[in-house]
Amino acid sequence: MIGARIVFEDYVENSDKCTALTPDTDAYGYYLVDTSSGLNLRDYPSTSNGNVILCMPSKHTFRAYGLVDETGDWLLGETNIKGKIYAGFANKNFLIKKGENIK
Repeated sequence: MIGARIVFEDYVENSDKCTALTPDTDAYGYYLVDTSSGLNLRDYPSTSNGNVILCMPSKHTFRAYGLVDETGDWLLGETNIKGKIYAGFANKNFLIKKGENIK
């Protein structure tokens, strides 16, 4: 289960390990992993509190849903590994949006 909910109210019951997400149309789209060691897809937008779902290999495609956490650094989206779709959070600092200065 992904640790996020889209929050439209100030109060949320049972909000342990969930985060408010903000729509960001600029964040929507396809990205490539831009690190030689791969990028962890996590169940929560944090390196210290988010469990690793899997490691996306370098140059692998990640599709962002256009929702970001409160820091703006974590994108909620999905990736396809061997025909199976995995959803979670990826840190945008290690992604390059397709069509933008891809190395």
